[in-house]
Amino acid sequence: MFEGDRWVSVFAALLVVLTLAGGAFAAPPALTLPPGEPIRDFDGYIYQYEDASRDLTLAEVSGRADDLLTLVERGEPGFGITPDALWLALRVANPAGEPQPRVLHLQTNFMIDIAVWFETADGVREILRQTPTSPATSRPIPHPNLAATFTAPAAGEGTIWVRYTSRGSTELPIRIETPESFVAVTQNQTIKHFSVYVVLAALAVVGLVAYASLKSFTFAAYAAFVGSVLLYLVQRDGYGFQYLWPGAPGLNNFFSLPLGAGLGYFAMLFGRSYLDAPAKYPLIDKALLAAMAISLCLPPAALIFGETAMKSFATVWVFIVSVGLMAAGVVAWRREGRRLAFFTIGWSGIVVAALIVFAREHGLDVSRAAALDSIRTAIVLEAVMMGAAVMARIIDIRRERDRAQAERLEALESNLGLHHRMNDLERLYEASERASEEQGRRFADATHDIRQPLLALRLAVRDLRGNARSGSEEVARVENGLAYLETLVGEQLDQSLRGDPSRAAAAADRAPVAKIIASLDDMFSAEAVERGLTLRAVATTAETTAPPMAVFRIMSNLVANALKYAKTGGVLIGVRRFDGRRHLAVYDQGPGLSADDLAAVMRRGARGETSAGSVGAGLGLSIVTELAAEHGLALIARSAPGGGSCFAVAIDPAPAALEIAGGVDDNAASTPAPVEPARA
Repeated sequence: MFEGDRWVSVFAALLVVLTLAGGAFAAPPALTLPPGEPIRDFDGYIYQYEDASRDLTLAEVSGRADDLLTLVERGEPGFGITPDALWLALRVANPAGEPQPRVLHLQTNFMIDIAVWFETADGVREILRQTPTSPATSRPIPHPNLAATFTAPAAGEGTIWVRYTSRGSTELPIRIETPESFVAVTQNQTIKHFSVYVVLAALAVVGLVAYASLKSFTFAAYAAFVGSVLLYLVQRDGYGFQYLWPGAPGLNNFFSLPLGAGLGYFAMLFGRSYLDAPAKYPLIDKALLAAMAISLCLPPAALIFGETAMKSFATVWVFIVSVGLMAAGVVAWRREGRRLAFFTIGWSGIVVAALIVFAREHGLDVSRAAALDSIRTAIVLEAVMMGAAVMARIIDIRRERDRAQAERLEALESNLGLHHRMNDLERLYEASERASEEQGRRFADATHDIRQPLLALRLAVRDLRGNARSGSEEVARVENGLAYLETLVGEQLDQSLRGDPSRAAAAADRAPVAKIIASLDDMFSAEAVERGLTLRAVATTAETTAPPMAVFRIMSNLVANALKYAKTGGVLIGVRRFDGRRHLAVYDQGPGLSADDLAAVMRRGARGETSAGSVGAGLGLSIVTELAAEHGLALIARSAPGGGSCFAVAIDPAPAALEIAGGVDDNAASTPAPVEPARA
């Protein structure tokens, strides 16, 4: 061959290749059907045409095939989301000397309108037709996917023609199976799908059982999420139309949108609850609420903007939501640790699957089956990871409950001990009452002082009985009151038994006044609340060289009187300087007394005119006077009718004196006097 002829031949061959690559339908190659083997690779054999008019017939498309049809650039035909009518053509050849029965397996569960013909030299035969009103029972093969049988003629050829429209995805993967391979594929597919369904159903039941036993909304949200995943997959795989709503093709076509929106809604509901977003992540919570609202709006929006447009938007929306939830999981994981690992890993799988689908819609060469398998795998992985997250949450709740139970038992044991001590104190109280009849004035004073802390203890113990998990603050308050009573009663009984009324506990060199004020606050705060009053104690760093128990007894009588007669307003306790000396003072906003009445009530058994209806023996102020005299503590008593009262005791021993005045500094009747923290 001459050199020039060789280049002419090369040029001619190149021209043929370019012509075929350009999509001309002239002399398309026929796909050979090997006897007994399925065909699943169709690269270079399927031709397509997009009919915007939706009016062309098979005869018109077949007659103008050279002008209309172009080669599908990838193995699986697809036109994106479009309302146009779509045409496919596939030539097949049977080299065998006998006819070959085959199954045309279209790997999609539904098309709104589809017709399939098989054209041979003997004519055209319709092998599949489904319209918008065709029930699932009208399919030539009862299968969750569209499938039909045809027979390739012996040593002959034929053309498979497909016309369809879709309101969602237009991808139409084609497989040509033998009857035997179709049965095997169907069985494997059914086993795979229903294994997933069983796992999801079990996870949903676990969520419901956890909710029933633990009463946590997170588990109910998880069960709803897994249930929505299960229903979505059943519809997506075609079993919903085959078994659940076989007579509602229009509903089946629309179902993918509300089921997908519901899946997203319940996923975000579960994420919101699991992350405790309202309390811990308010910004994330607002974003989730907005996304949930958008998901609920997708189905009704399809009535306005069209089902096709909303399904196209839903593809992007799923990707956005999955990325948002994964980002929320990452934020929570960094803050709270391993408990959020399962949540984040689960959503990362959904992000990958959504990214594959999104990229495939924009040209990524991935088969529809692979994309669907990635979605199914990601969804199942997510459900399992969320289940693991739920189990981790259950373990955390169990640990919290065990810890709470241990605290409860400890509190009950502590309360039981307090009750025993309370009973012992009640017996001591009865003994002190009997002794007071025999010993006279001293035990009358002691029983008077016991009454008020017992009232405070009864209020505190009543609260403890009502709440077995009382905190350490309440228990400490009761312990302080019990310690005071035990000291007071023990001291008085010891003096009585020894026959030495002058014995008293030795005072410490210096004692902090703050402890006395804190004990007064603990003892009387509950009573103040009961009476609707405000009890304020002002902090101080002052110290006293007087016996702390004596100062405490004096002040407890003064505070008890202040609470008794102050009908409204508040009572104030704190250190105040009077005439250059430090005093522990109590102010009240009661009715007040005149100077004569004030001097009278300081006598033993005397009660003021304003005490009518109140409980008491009139011993409080006389006890205060006698204790002050016994320990060399100066007293100040100031009051005025309608102007409140102020009583104060010097916190350092000095020649005992009682100063009575007819007025109250700082207008105590309207506003308690400001107390200046004393310098030690």
